[in-house]
Amino acid sequence: MTVHLETDRLVLREFIHDDYRLLTDLDSDPEVLRYLADAPPTESEQRDAVARCISNYCNYPGFGFYIALEKPSLTFIGWFHFRPDRKNPVDMEIGYRLKRSAWGRGLATEGSRALIERGWKQGVTSVSGRTAKRNLMSRNVLEKCGLRLVEEYDEPRIPGDDKTAILLRLEAPTPVR
Repeated sequence: MTVHLETDRLVLREFIHDDYRLLTDLDSDPEVLRYLADAPPTESEQRDAVARCISNYCNYPGFGFYIALEKPSLTFIGWFHFRPDRKNPVDMEIGYRLKRSAWGRGLATEGSRALIERGWKQGVTSVSGRTAKRNLMSRNVLEKCGLRLVEEYDEPRIPGDDKTAILLRLEAPTPVR
């Protein structure tokens, strides 16, 4: 197990090929996918996603997707990512997907803050976060991490009639001299 980062309550580790099973379980909950997809990915799509995550560790050392395990039992609760933003690769994008059992306990904020802090130490200059506008829980997590609303835009991948997404951003702290 290659650990990327630890917090008081979380271990974030790199993906391994068998993790597609964990993703399949996570994405089988319609509430988890509520703002993300109309249907869960197939097993083949999950395997491909895990393979891309693993190959990107070489392309973007120190960044990527990470399995989230809750301490002390190391129970799988979801994943986080900290990677170049899809639409603006100058930013590093923070994201996560957690099981319902992990919601409302501050774990998304804890993991996101830790990844952002690590990013500042690695020279990251700005962080972005994207979510469906109606996903108030996710927006709240991003705002707790210091990200602020930049714009609204149309995101065709969002399920349902309202395709409005929001982009939030945070600039790196200015070094004290």
